[in-house]
Amino acid sequence: MGLYGIPHLRAPADWARLSSNTLASAKAIAAAIRQLPPPARVSPPATAASVADAVVPPLATLPPPPPPVLPAIDALSNTLCTVLDAAEFARHTHPDPAHVAAAGAAYEELAAYTHGLNADAGLYGALTAAADAVGVSRGGGIGDGGGHRPADNDGGGGGDGGGSGSHPKGHYRRPLADIDARMLSSLLADMRRGGMGLPPAQRQRVVGLAGAAAAASATFYAAAARAERLCSPAAAAAAAAAAATTTTSGHRHRADDSRDAAVAAADAIVGPDGGGGGGDALVDLLVARHSLATALGEADWMGLAFAGHDRAVGGVRGVDRLLGGVAAALRAGDPDPLLVRGREMKAADEAIVAAAAEGRWWVRRERTAAGGEGGEGGSSGRGELPPLLPWDEAHYRARAEAEAEVAAATAAEAQSRSAPPEGTSSSPTLPPRLPLSVCIRGVRFLLRALFSLRMTRVEWEPGEAWAPGVDKFALSHATTATTTTTTTTSTTTTTTTTTTTTTGTAATAATATDAVVPGGDTTPPPSPFPSLPLATVYLDCLPRVTKFAAAAHFTIRCSRRVDGGGPYAGAQTPVVALVTNFGRPRPRAEVEVSASPPHASGRWRQRPRRPAMKAAPAEPTLSPPQLRTLLHETGHLLQSALSASPYQHTSGTRVAVDAVEIPAVLAERAAAWPPLVDRLARWVGHPPMCPRPSTPPPSTPLPPTGVSLRSFLSPSTPVPDAVRAARGQLFLARLDVELHSAALHADLPADDPAAARRELKARIAAAVRRHRAATMGGGSGGTPPSTDDAAAVAAVDLAHAVSVGHLGSYGAGYYAYLLAEVVAAGLAEEVAEGGGAGRCRPPDGRPCCRGRGARG
Repeated sequence: MGLYGIPHLRAPADWARLSSNTLASAKAIAAAIRQLPPPARVSPPATAASVADAVVPPLATLPPPPPPVLPAIDALSNTLCTVLDAAEFARHTHPDPAHVAAAGAAYEELAAYTHGLNADAGLYGALTAAADAVGVSRGGGIGDGGGHRPADNDGGGGGDGGGSGSHPKGHYRRPLADIDARMLSSLLADMRRGGMGLPPAQRQRVVGLAGAAAAASATFYAAAARAERLCSPAAAAAAAAAAATTTTSGHRHRADDSRDAAVAAADAIVGPDGGGGGGDALVDLLVARHSLATALGEADWMGLAFAGHDRAVGGVRGVDRLLGGVAAALRAGDPDPLLVRGREMKAADEAIVAAAAEGRWWVRRERTAAGGEGGEGGSSGRGELPPLLPWDEAHYRARAEAEAEVAAATAAEAQSRSAPPEGTSSSPTLPPRLPLSVCIRGVRFLLRALFSLRMTRVEWEPGEAWAPGVDKFALSHATTATTTTTTTTSTTTTTTTTTTTTTGTAATAATATDAVVPGGDTTPPPSPFPSLPLATVYLDCLPRVTKFAAAAHFTIRCSRRVDGGGPYAGAQTPVVALVTNFGRPRPRAEVEVSASPPHASGRWRQRPRRPAMKAAPAEPTLSPPQLRTLLHETGHLLQSALSASPYQHTSGTRVAVDAVEIPAVLAERAAAWPPLVDRLARWVGHPPMCPRPSTPPPSTPLPPTGVSLRSFLSPSTPVPDAVRAARGQLFLARLDVELHSAALHADLPADDPAAARRELKARIAAAVRRHRAATMGGGSGGTPPSTDDAAAVAAVDLAHAVSVGHLGSYGAGYYAYLLAEVVAAGLAEEVAEGGGAGRCRPPDGRPCCRGRGARG
């Protein structure tokens, strides 16, 4: 065994050998697929009378066998993805730079070959022949929007032309299992997006554009990752504001310093025009996608995304209805009291600066009738409040939150003086941060309590581990035993390469409290019949500077269960990894005072100091949002581990792009599940303030989340964090839709590419500011920025867009998070009401979730 369980993969040089062997195997399978005979003609079905006279009626209900091309294509995909997925994981998490470089080279080599397969005429011909035989569309309409129906197409697929969608005469469309039909349609749609079915000249152009779009996506993703590592404009502005003095002239200094710091951070993220920075990467991505969509006959990238009919939402209009409904429920655009209060504070600061400019060096602060801070000549409560510019919002929101916290603490202290009613018990209290080991212990408890799944520690194979502190588990049914279980009674994990103390992970073996079910503190005895685990799970949770920055779920090997006994049949157990990097060292913005002469204004210039690195704590601790993030990735892990699809190409998270987040968002709801909260409180030493009931209910449903969000909002109460987060998702979804629409590219200068790029950047920045003002609660409302501030605002807004890495991976699909929230809220509400988790349906009556084989 070797790294990740891949045989003979131990040294960095083994990646090149593995890539070469994989390419040879893939080419052999592809050659065999091209030689597959066309599907035979099928006799008409038996009459109803003959079926009624059948000796064994149940045989009529057996699913028909799939076309031979499907298991072969899946075997080809599995051969490539087994190494591609492992290389992708290695280059994001491996601590050895040599391994990272070698894995990256192997990934690029295999990805280039895989990209070429999407334009392989022989493979496309085998798929279209199978589609003709079973009555499946040849591409779901992709490529037909512009009238491309050539008669001399050489893309394969028989004598009717590569993309017409018709079927040869004389063939009976035999029935096909639903999963086989989705697999066939998905493969054809992917190949049509690569230009198959078009005339040769058009196809070559589409192939080039598709390659350019893929390269632009990778470049932008790297730029977004770099932006995440750098100090954001908001953080830089907040640090500069904190360093400003609080004297009368300090308010003017704070505004200038905050703006300068934010612009400097934005310039570092965006880069100069034409210099290959993040701004150019985003423009290149959007232009490449738009060009590819128009070459395929669609108006824009949004239209191409829905042309394959492989989304859960029924078209662009469905997305508009979804976002409109969410905006109405969240009352998007209504004033956020915290931001309104921040604008009042900004008005008071500007009044102080104006009074100082007039020689009045003291200004009496007083509460105005509008509730704001004002001074002589101030505008608070007397006129339009000034807007919060991008470098203002963090500073004034923090001040408003601090003021609200003081008021809330005063009210809570007054309320605590009254004793709670007799016979009631208080909910357990959690500290503001939880140790990572306790959070992962809670994840294991959830798997046991909700899904009857047990995560059992297993021994590492030689060379399988890649870093100290990584844990390996076998995921299996709680009533089965795993023969590879090892008993661990301490927090020390021994691997083949090193021995470390895993204080920051859930390294301890499952205890009695881990196996508690909601109905009581009893653990069912293990089954005497051992079985193979459902999946192998790696937990790489300790912080490392060189590791993937955010929390993520990686599928190293997909599930596959292809039966039939043919040459491409086989079964494999999935290997998945849950990666977090909470508590990793991050840059800390600091400022220092220069010894240079003061400015004309009489103040000393403050400039940013080189960011310092904060030392990581011994064990990371998670805030409540980070706990929800951990549960979110656990939902994805279950998707991959429990997939019921026979094909690896449609297993796990390889479902409709806008349905993939539904299980993960639903898993987040468990963060408020009372049994989990109770155990987390007890494990960290925070028991309930009052004794719990002596007879707990037999089961406790997930908390109802389908309650209307309107009940949380009123003009006088702060917007809850959950609503503010949902508004943030709505803002990003609206931005994603506009950036992938045809309107963004309309009326650009055709004869001046440089001017067109500058105009695109200006439009992107304007879209960011417009949607933020319309969604986030009025913080950037009021008067537009002055001419002096317009360029700085545009730079910061463009940097904000560059920082949204999901534009690269979820292009025209970011609304999936909101769809997942809506569906998860409905499911949780049904469970809470005792109605069971029925299938949610949108207003048009079609199923919301059309996942291709994932179970979650």
